[in-house]
Amino acid sequence: MPSLWPDNCQRPGLKSVSAATNCSGVDVIGGNYSDATAKFGVAKAHMMDVADVLNQGIITRFPDKF
Repeated sequence: MPSLWPDNCQRPGLKSVSAATNCSGVDVIGGNYSDATAKFGVAKAHMMDVADVLNQGIITRFPDKF
C-alpha cells in the first residue's frame, strides 16, 4: 500500500543509503579502509531508518499479526 510508504518519505532515505554505500565502496577500492568503514557506518544507520519506516508500514497494515 503506497499510503503506508509515501514517496516523499522513502525516496530520500533510499537515495541516502545508496549514496553512502557508493562512497564507502569507492573508498574500499581506493584503499582508504578507515574512511570506508566510517562511511559504511553512516550507510548502515540510513538502512536502519529505512527499515524502521518499512516495518512500521507492515505493522500498520497487519496489526493483528503483531
